Amino acid sequence: MADEVRKLAVESSNSIQQVKQIVKTILGLMQDSVEKMDNGRRAVEEGWATISAAVKAFTQIAENIGTTVAQVGKVSSLTQTMAGGAQQIAAATEEQSAAMYEISLSAQKLAESSAKLQENLSHFKIKKKRRRKSRGMSPLPYFFLLLVPGVTYSSTII
Repeated sequence: MADEVRKLAVESSNSIQQVKQIVKTILGLMQDSVEKMDNGRRAVEEGWATISAAVKAFTQIAENIGTTVAQVGKVSSLTQTMAGGAQQIAAATEEQSAAMYEISLSAQKLAESSAKLQENLSHFKIKKKRRRKSRGMSPLPYFFLLLVPGVTYSSTII
C-alpha cells in the first residue's frame, strides 16, 4: 500500500504542478485581458475626446457659416442700395442731360429770334427828339417792346 500511497503522492504532486501551471496560465491570460481592456478604455477615452473636439469644431464651423451668411446678406443689401443709388444717379444725370438739351434748344431758338429781331429792327430808324426840360419827372421811353417766347414778331412799333 505504501507503493500506492507513493504513487498517489506522485500523481497528486504532478496534478498540483499541472494545476499550478493552469492557474499561472489563467493569471497571465487575465492580466493580459486586463491590460487589453485598459488599453481599450484609453482608446475609447481618446476617441471620445477626439469626437468631442470634432463636435466643437463643427459647431464653430456652423456658427461661422451663420455669421458669414448674415454678412453676405448685409453685403447684398448694401449692394442693392448702392445699385439703387447708381440708378437714381443715372436717372438724374439723364434728366440733367435732357434739361441741358432743352436749354440748348431754347438758347438756339432765342439766338434765332434775336437775329430775326435784329433784322426786323434794322428796317427802322429811331429818331431822337430833343427833350424839353422836365419838371422833375423822368421821361417815358418812346416805345415799348414786349417779347413773349414762342411768338413770331413782325416789324411793328408799339
